[in-house]
Amino acid sequence: MNKLLFSIASLMVLFACSHTQHVSKRLLKKDSNEYWNTLTETIRNEDDSSLDKNLLEYEPELYSQIEKDAKDPYLLMFWGRSSNIDSSNKKIIVDEKILHQLNKKFNYFQSGEFCHAGIIHTYGYLFSDLLTPYGYKRKRWIEQTLNKAFSFSNESLSPQTKQGTLLSNLTYFTGMITLKNKTSLQLLKNVSSEILSFDFESLKISRLEEKVQNLILKSFFVKFPRVIPSDENRFLLIYVVEDLSTGAENLITAFPVNEKTLLNIQKDEFLGKNQSISLRYNALIENYPKNNLGTRTFFNNN
Repeated sequence: MNKLLFSIASLMVLFACSHTQHVSKRLLKKDSNEYWNTLTETIRNEDDSSLDKNLLEYEPELYSQIEKDAKDPYLLMFWGRSSNIDSSNKKIIVDEKILHQLNKKFNYFQSGEFCHAGIIHTYGYLFSDLLTPYGYKRKRWIEQTLNKAFSFSNESLSPQTKQGTLLSNLTYFTGMITLKNKTSLQLLKNVSSEILSFDFESLKISRLEEKVQNLILKSFFVKFPRVIPSDENRFLLIYVVEDLSTGAENLITAFPVNEKTLLNIQKDEFLGKNQSISLRYNALIENYPKNNLGTRTFFNNN
């Protein structure tokens, strides 16, 4: 009898603990790292369908965004490839199990360490619990820096966007700023109206070009039209790789940076010929030249 009572009591405690965790996850703020880390841990610790199951329960709107983007046949072609190993600390950025589930939804088959930059740098980064010297990778999306800076009232550059999807909105927005051939961007199906109607001509944009053999690695610095007093960041950095031999242009990533970042790359010793050119921001390029000396040029339009 005592054993039976003990078993019942133990079950009640276990139920209470799991119920508390279940409820607390719902009560956490969706713009907090605690919320996303808890959600990430839950997905990682469950079975191979855990991403869909938990998104449907806790993030149904984000689930819908991913579903829509996965059905767009043109979306992924605007992006290059990236590593899932952080260049600063050599640690895995997104749990491989979670990344696999994301890739599967997009019918994208990852080749070794080569990840799809668009998938991992947007939806993947939401589920990264790797803490870097610059904070969590998801910071750029769950904080409202970019939406405030570009006056996006529908939060188009966040997982809570009220129109379009995070990946489609970002692709169109950054593509219109950086790509030479913008015509194909009109093929995208899930772009918000405030992104489509944005006045791109009004932006002040500087760029760093690093040329090595047939490649140009471009870092665009887009000045925030609207200054946020509580935020030290003043620019949106967009990284693009152009292959001169094929004419291909591929987006890699985008995130806010401060003015110091822009000033550092303008130093004389950093510019000119015979500079060592490395890939940035976890970008990966197959057969990237080993003898990577090239020319670095800065174009200041601010």
